[in-house]
Amino acid sequence: MTPPNGLWISIDPGQSTGLAVWRESTLLDIMTFHGSSDNWYERLLQVSYAMRSYIAKKAHPNPIVCICAELPEFRDNRREVNAKGDLVKLTMGLGIVLAGIDTICAVRPPSHLYKPSEWKGQMDDSLTRQRVSSVLEEYDLTKVSQHEIDAIGVGLFRLGLI
Repeated sequence: MTPPNGLWISIDPGQSTGLAVWRESTLLDIMTFHGSSDNWYERLLQVSYAMRSYIAKKAHPNPIVCICAELPEFRDNRREVNAKGDLVKLTMGLGIVLAGIDTICAVRPPSHLYKPSEWKGQMDDSLTRQRVSSVLEEYDLTKVSQHEIDAIGVGLFRLGLI
């Protein structure tokens, strides 16, 4: 698959949101954003604000040409997660993050949303980390958060590398 022509991002949304920044097919930076509020909705807003500020500084003066993100999906085998309302929180988190990014882009970049079942199938965190690390052997990803690994994985899926 042809990489986006310019600066683009891939996102693993959530209470802690992973971000990978790319230029064409080169990984430039990774980061995890956390909120500090006791209220989950306020935490999502804090994450969105921090990410928006970071992206605006990182991208200036270049526009973001593409956004790729994991789209939360209902999974039958995750009843306990679904029952706690985490899927709703994840979905709201993605919407808040994408809306925040829209506010800093002069022109809205195209967005590509991928369900976990599309980009990583049934792989657990350990296997996902191994697969991402095997594609990006030049990087030491051993101490990188799982949120960052998943953000990188979404980007690698967009590139057709996993």
